[in-house]
Amino acid sequence: MALAAWCVRQEAESRCAEEPSRLAVQASQQHVHLAVDGKALRGTGKQAYGGEEPQKQVLHVYEAQTGIVLQQCPIATEHNEVSTLKPLLTQALCQGRLLTADAAQSYHDFGRLVKRAGGDVIIFVKGNTPATRADLELFFEDPQADRSTWQSYTQIEKGHGRLERRHITTSPDLNDASRAAIGARWDRSFARPRERTIKDQHSVEVVYGWTSLSSKHCSPQRLLQVIRGHWAVENRLHWRRDVTLGEDRCGVRFPPVAQMLAVLNTVVLSLMDWHQVPSARSSNPPLRLSP
Repeated sequence: MALAAWCVRQEAESRCAEEPSRLAVQASQQHVHLAVDGKALRGTGKQAYGGEEPQKQVLHVYEAQTGIVLQQCPIATEHNEVSTLKPLLTQALCQGRLLTADAAQSYHDFGRLVKRAGGDVIIFVKGNTPATRADLELFFEDPQADRSTWQSYTQIEKGHGRLERRHITTSPDLNDASRAAIGARWDRSFARPRERTIKDQHSVEVVYGWTSLSSKHCSPQRLLQVIRGHWAVENRLHWRRDVTLGEDRCGVRFPPVAQMLAVLNTVVLSLMDWHQVPSARSSNPPLRLSP
């Protein structure tokens, strides 16, 4: 927490110098993006969830723009991502921020708690809530639906032999249904198809979800940008810890030591982002510690 607070102060000062008035403006800016996601410490066990040798899990609250990890919390054996996150959803964390979370958080009143603390949310709906996902899929694919209130945006990217088309469609018409499905009233639901063509191989992936952001405060283009930004917690934090720093291959099995190593790796990556270091690849083998 102390390191995270220091990184936040350094980032604020770099943007606003040391003028108190400018620091106040920075602190009051809305919708700083926080991505919430869990990660397994693979060296601590053989089973991802449960089993006789379960892997220990940690939960991250990650500032997508700066790469700063504001919270890294061990998930106790008797808890999960939902129960670990819930005590963190205070005004200090949520006010003026936008929290994005995967489907694990769609089971409880995540959105209500964040809104009560002064923040906004985006939740992705996946296969662990099959009925809700089926309802969203049926709604957005209905050819006879009244689309007068819908909004959309399309982005196309080409390069390195790859063509990607990202599209998002939003609708405010499922507000009442969202209250029944996940216990909160959302301003909009969305469907975000991504089409990818690589060497004549075509694939389509559709992400559905809810958001508390209204069309007045967040355009479809901005919403698509934030949804893409959520995956920085996977690509820039978890992937670099696993692949670049060799965390997955590390033989540490004693949970407290593994958790401390995860903290150190997170600090290394935060400092790399702070100093704009593009890569930390090394030919050296990963560090192997004994408990």
